[in-house]
Formats: sequence, C-alpha cells, structure tokens
Amino acid sequence: NRLINIHVFGTGDSTQQPFSYWPYPISVSSLLNSKVQHIMAEMISTEREYVRSLSYVIEHYFPEMERLDLPQDLWGKRSIIFGNMEKLCNFHCQYFLKELEASAHSPLSISSCFLRHEDQFGMYALYSKNKPQSDALLTSHGNGFFKNKQLELGDKMDLASYLLKPIQRMSKYALLLKDLIKECGQSQEQELSDLRTAEEMVKFQLRHGNDLLAMDAIRGCDVNLKEQGQLRCQDEFIVWCGRRKYLRHVFLFEDLILFSKSKKIEGGYDLYIYKQSYKTAEIGMTESVGDSGLRFEIWFRRRNSGEILWRQALRNRVRLKEMVSMGIGSKPFMDIKPSDAAISDRAIDYIMKGSGDTTSQHLRAHLPCSPFNPLDVLFQLKYPLKVYFYTHTPPGSSYVLTQCPVWRKEVVWTCVCSR
Repeated sequence: NRLINIHVFGTGDSTQQPFSYWPYPISVSSLLNSKVQHIMAEMISTEREYVRSLSYVIEHYFPEMERLDLPQDLWGKRSIIFGNMEKLCNFHCQYFLKELEASAHSPLSISSCFLRHEDQFGMYALYSKNKPQSDALLTSHGNGFFKNKQLELGDKMDLASYLLKPIQRMSKYALLLKDLIKECGQSQEQELSDLRTAEEMVKFQLRHGNDLLAMDAIRGCDVNLKEQGQLRCQDEFIVWCGRRKYLRHVFLFEDLILFSKSKKIEGGYDLYIYKQSYKTAEIGMTESVGDSGLRFEIWFRRRNSGEILWRQALRNRVRLKEMVSMGIGSKPFMDIKPSDAAISDRAIDYIMKGSGDTTSQHLRAHLPCSPFNPLDVLFQLKYPLKVYFYTHTPPGSSYVLTQCPVWRKEVVWTCVCSR
C-alpha cells in the first residue's frame, strides 16, 4: 500500500524542480481499484447497449417476416435468419444485465454472474452454429428486402451488422474478463480462480458453435452421436498406421473419440466421412510418450471375463426390451442357473412370459463368453488397421499420436502393441 506523491511542474523547461506536490497521496491499491471499476463500468455500459440492439432488431425487423410482400424464399425462415436471438434478448434483459448492475460495487465477484448462467450461455453456441445458414439466406434473398427497412429507419447499420453482435459480444466478454484477471492480485486466489473459470467458459462457447457445425457435417456414421455426451473439441491430425499416413479429422466427445476423413465441398463447408470410433470408457491415454513431449498414446484397456459377461447381459436386455415393445411378450427376466462350467462355456436363459396367457414363450440366447481379446476391436473395424506384433501374446493394443513440430496441427498416430 505504497503512497505515490504526484509532482506538478510548471510550464516551460521540464527539467525544473517541482514547485508543488499533490496534497493527497494516492495508494497503489486505489489505482488498481480505479482500473477494475473502469473495466466494470465498461462491461455494464456495453451490456446496456447490447440489450438495446437486440431489442431494436426484435421490434423493427421481426415484424417484417409477417408482411404479405415477403419474398417466397423467406417464408417461414425467421428462425434461420434470426436464430435464437429472441431468447438471448430475454435472458440478458431479464437476468444478466440486472445481475451485472448489482455487482457494480464488487467487480471481482462478477464471475458468479457468468458461471451461474452457464447453461444459458450455451445458447450462443447454437446461435453460432446457425449463423452460416443465416448469412447464406440473407445474401441470396434477404439483403434487398431488409435494405428497404433500413432506409425507412434511417439507420447506418444493416441487419447483417446487427446479427453479428451476439458473436462480437461473447468476444467482448472474453476480453473484459481477461482484463479483470490482469488486475486481480495474486493474494485474491478464489476470485482469480473464478474469473479464469468464467473466461474459459466464455471461450468454450465461442468455439463450441464451430464444433457443432462440424459435427453436423459428419456423414456415414453408424453411431448415435447425440448419446455420446458433449463434444469437447475437434481438429485435424495426420495419422500413421505402420508406415502409411492418413489425414484424419478427430472429434472428441465425452463418451467417444471419432475419426473421420475430410472431404472438400466446392462453395460450401467441409464434410467429414466417418472412418471409426472408440468409446472413451474402453480406452486409456498416456499424455506424453517419447522425448519430444509432442506425443500421446491411446490404448485399449484389458477387460476381465466378468466385465464381458455383464456387458453381454446388458446388451441383450436392451434387445429384449425392444422385442417387448413390439408385442412379443412382457416382463423379460434372466434365468441364470448355477454351473460348474468355465465362464467361457456358460449360457444365459431369457424367459418371456406372455401377458394373460398360461403358456410361456422361452427364448434361449446362447452367449459364449470367451476371454476378451483386445485385438478383436481392430479386426472388427470397417477399415482394419495394420498391427505389428512385438510379442506373441500382447496384453493390449495402443495407438501413439505424435504432435509434429513441422506443422502445428500435424499429429502422427502409430498403431503398435504395447507390453
């Protein structure tokens, strides 16, 4: 809490001695607080302007979609042109702006405003995902139509500029939070941690819109991607299988890692042709392999026979439920009989009792449970990989991915068997 005396010099020669001192010493902490308050004031003032802009579009441009002379190609396309802007406006007007204003006197606690509404900020990813469709529709059919409304309003900004504001606003949040982090003292550990978490959340939503757009471009996939958890990231890699290399676009979900091949489309966005995928629960990862520090390894876990038995039972339980829903029977249950046989020779009886009937329909599914061979996963792929054996009985398979220093996004994926 040092004190700073401000020396006031007279006009003329700047080398002359000061003839007076500022009568009120200023502390370093008060200067820092002044910067923080300035950042907070900017966030609140720009938030008010942002809400006004969203309300302006809803008030003046939304009714244009109801006009009788609306171009036929724009009929029923309001949600494509404007996305979820109305929901964004309601959220900011009714909740977020008020909470920012309430935090004006405690700027470093502003992170709670962001983290409390993490789900609502997810709407920005959906808005970003829709933006290319909106731009294409405006360019092809809407610019001329909405230009007349702009001239009528006497506005210097066109509709396309207003539709860009939600994207710009998220970028502005990231910058302002970064500025607050710079001014936050190291002694304020909790506030600093919360601000960094809020900044990461905003940055994630900014890029997640592009991730969702890429996810929609996956073709030929036999996996329900909506059931694989949130898409965490996606990027391109160079994959090495033995001595052969391939360019692959990799998608990392919470429950799945998916490999695809990029396909360039003239005048549009890339498509991604599905190649293979692996459940994250069935693989492990070594974060750093080799001396370069640019490699990481993905490997298959070795599962025991008991785990295989449970997985097979659960999988067939789902199949039986589907049969029940088709009217074949009701209330399936498993008849597991004691046996001295090896687990690989056992079978499970599934019994279906007919509803309102004295007769029973017995469906017996013989499920041989052989010990798990991790290489089976490789041989069952649509596009088998080359596997080089370093032992006669390898306990598992691993995939080494190497970040090449030549190209920032280049990764080498080598398929080997690890001991």
